[in-house]
Amino acid sequence: MKLRVLFLFLTLLVGCTTEKNSSQPLLEYIPQNASVLIKINDLSAFKSELKNNDFLSKSQTSSVYSDVLDKIKILDILRPTSESLLAFSELGKENFEFTYITLDAPGFIDLQNPLEKPVETINYQNKSIYKYVVDGATLYSIKLDNKIIVS
Repeated sequence: MKLRVLFLFLTLLVGCTTEKNSSQPLLEYIPQNASVLIKINDLSAFKSELKNNDFLSKSQTSSVYSDVLDKIKILDILRPTSESLLAFSELGKENFEFTYITLDAPGFIDLQNPLEKPVETINYQNKSIYKYVVDGATLYSIKLDNKIIVS
């Protein structure tokens, strides 16, 4: 009888292993203070929908609209191949910054567009942060865990 109970216990112990998921979802990379979070399946279609959106076209006179639009125009050099997240964080009154997160892929940043300065590499805690300047806007990117984070 003791042998049967021991066998049953060992079978349950071996059969009930937990599977660890090594991939982290994109949400884990979003800043905690994000005011707006947008999931994007296709960046080019998203930009097209923004241009044709009736609500946004009526709010073009607001300063927040023009400030945000100026900040995200640099997203034109990005060529993601998978879903992504775009988060806006308020740094102060009517001062927003964005964070864009997607899976890393070759050719993600289109360097055929004219850069005002060469790509600058900043090393911090054994990680490389890349700085791009396009049309007066500055973009920083870093690769973490097969994800690329742009801000």
